[in-house]
Amino acid sequence: MPTWQKVTIGFAAIQTAALTNTLPLITLPTLGIVHAAFANVTTLFSGGAIATITVNVGPAGSLAKYMAASSIATAVLVAGVAPLTPGPESNSTTTAIQAVFISTVANLSALTQGSIDIYLLVSQPG
Repeated sequence: MPTWQKVTIGFAAIQTAALTNTLPLITLPTLGIVHAAFANVTTLFSGGAIATITVNVGPAGSLAKYMAASSIATAVLVAGVAPLTPGPESNSTTTAIQAVFISTVANLSALTQGSIDIYLLVSQPG
């Protein structure tokens, strides 16, 4: 039975002296499946010269698999990308699902506010 897992990330966790920052969300067990994803921006992200900031969600190598680049500076509810054919990420090992935050103008260290709840609907056959 799939269950929703929620991860809350505040702006302080994203701050870094770079335009991008990758943060771990969950670790799927062997044969784990992500069925759906969405995000609720509870406080819009902003600060300094940051004009745009987006988030992607997915495993390493396919970081937009479950959520394509979506603005978290202007959008409150961000829809994910449903897999066309949900299946296990790996038949032999655990898989880290990550969020990648990207600013296009200023380093993420300029953030002064923002909070996001990322929800993943996950299951494991068995």
